[in-house]
Amino acid sequence: MVIKKFSVSQLADIASVIKERIYVPVYQRKRTIFLCGADIKDKTKGRSKVAKLLTQQQSRIQYEILYPESLFDDLLAGQGQHSLLALENILANSVDAIILLPESPGSFAELGAFSS
Repeated sequence: MVIKKFSVSQLADIASVIKERIYVPVYQRKRTIFLCGADIKDKTKGRSKVAKLLTQQQSRIQYEILYPESLFDDLLAGQGQHSLLALENILANSVDAIILLPESPGSFAELGAFSS
């Protein structure tokens, strides 16, 4: 086994590439939030209020809000082999945070699914 040793200038070049092309400071990184709860159109529900609050704060913190119903419509088109629960688990593993407001029968089921 041959171990290659890098020169100081090569290490500096590697560090420069990592810093310029790979590293993203925390304050510049976009976060992804999966927002679940009652019907988003119902302005009296907490989910709608949280969505509005998050939207107002987007200038301070960079993030994207994902809603399960809009994602599932896209994902299920032509994807008959996946169940909603399987898709929800895939999405849950792909986001930075899940905000789940248990305020409807569907969100109660989501809470049970995410806790398993």
